[in-house]
Amino acid sequence: MFPVSHNSDPGDSNRAIRYWQPGDGVPGSVKVAVMLFLVAAIGLLASGAVMWTAERPVVDDPDQMAYIDTLSTNMRWVGTVQVVTGILVASLIPGLLRGDGRRRRLLMIAAAVAMAFTLVGWVFRAGGLEQALIALVMALGALAMYRPAVRTFFGESPSELEN
Repeated sequence: MFPVSHNSDPGDSNRAIRYWQPGDGVPGSVKVAVMLFLVAAIGLLASGAVMWTAERPVVDDPDQMAYIDTLSTNMRWVGTVQVVTGILVASLIPGLLRGDGRRRRLLMIAAAVAMAFTLVGWVFRAGGLEQALIALVMALGALAMYRPAVRTFFGESPSELEN
């Protein structure tokens, strides 16, 4: 019912994948991924710094103070992971421009960890809406760097379903 690439007409220009060839330069989707991950790394660093420097209020109610202490601890954990993964993502970005498949894999792992902590922090209200936006930007960057047409740029061969 739904057409897939291995059942479609090989002559269909709408489904044709133009693989990267040596001499083509850096593919456009890799450039987009680099920009998205750069924005995400800046967002991670800024968000992590804000989470670490946020001053917690002092109240007289012991139950409310215990809640504030727990929230403050959670914010520092999420902020620490965001700063570490932000630095890691920023340091792995140049590997994308060089076509390093190993660094692309490491960048995906770092982005997955950052997205998990960022979304968990957002769900449990340790951060604001920017947490979800940072995770969305990283997900779009991951999508851009794993497009089928750039497999050859990162040293992989086209899969048999894509031929």
